[in-house]
Amino acid sequence: TTRLEEALESAEAQAVLGRLVARVSHVTSLDLSHCYRNAGDVLTAVVAECPYLTEFICGCSMVDAPAVVAAIPKMPLLEVANFDQSSDPSSLDDAVANALAAHCPRLRVARFSHSSVSDSGLAALVRGCPHLVEASFGRGWDTVSARTFDGLQVGLTTFDLWSCTSEDLAAVLRRFPLLERVALNYCYDVDDTVLDALADLGPRLTEVKISSAHDLSDAGVITLAEHCPRLTVADFGWCGLLTDESLFALARYCPLLRRVNFERTQITDVGVGALGRQCPRLCHVVLDECRGWVTDEAVLALIYGCKRLERLSVQGTRITDVTLDA
Repeated sequence: TTRLEEALESAEAQAVLGRLVARVSHVTSLDLSHCYRNAGDVLTAVVAECPYLTEFICGCSMVDAPAVVAAIPKMPLLEVANFDQSSDPSSLDDAVANALAAHCPRLRVARFSHSSVSDSGLAALVRGCPHLVEASFGRGWDTVSARTFDGLQVGLTTFDLWSCTSEDLAAVLRRFPLLERVALNYCYDVDDTVLDALADLGPRLTEVKISSAHDLSDAGVITLAEHCPRLTVADFGWCGLLTDESLFALARYCPLLRRVNFERTQITDVGVGALGRQCPRLCHVVLDECRGWVTDEAVLALIYGCKRLERLSVQGTRITDVTLDA
């Protein structure tokens, strides 16, 4: 795979690029990350001469939505469209998603985590891109409706959502029956109804990441653990209501856990000790800022019980030199 990642800084450079792409029509991946000047010209030049593009990464370039929409029909083989970190996320809306749906039937991955693409944009992608398995979306999901997906066969296995405040989110997730990995980042209003919806996925679900959900309780995590025994990732950082009861459930029902994050929760040594005894595959554990509740006892339980442990983060806890000596 050939990658173009350099910005154009002059007219001469643009001319050089034109001659270059004319000679490398086999280019399959275009990465415009950090292409701050003339990014639209780069995109236009490449798609005109390179019909085999399968990956397009917009990154934090200055390319705007009209240029992207105009270029998409010339990338019919596209499989990965990544618009994360776009410098102008508000301009990337459903028009981009609709263009991908109309012209890129092979698309497997669509990332819009900082854009304004809505649930209607995802519905269009599902209709036009039958191979779509991974999608991420951002602030365009402030208001969503499960009805948007009526009659659709949603094949997503990975779903990443940022800053969604919709009360209909649980119903939406129930329209995605093949999910294996779910991340809900800074979705402050997520509550136990969302975990109940995820629990319906059963053993298929392997990764759950939910951050800063202030209404999430132990009851939701317990339900999730009971129904999803193949969980390998349980990330509930900054979900401040969670206690040892969540850890007890995960330790009892999810022995395959490899990564756990309970930063800024109410867990104690007792709950962490249960993980150390019953989840021997743990390799990545975050317990930051659990002040007053996590001490040397918890850390030692993980060290001695989890022989595969590679990373243990305990910033802001009450550990002492006893742990460091261990």
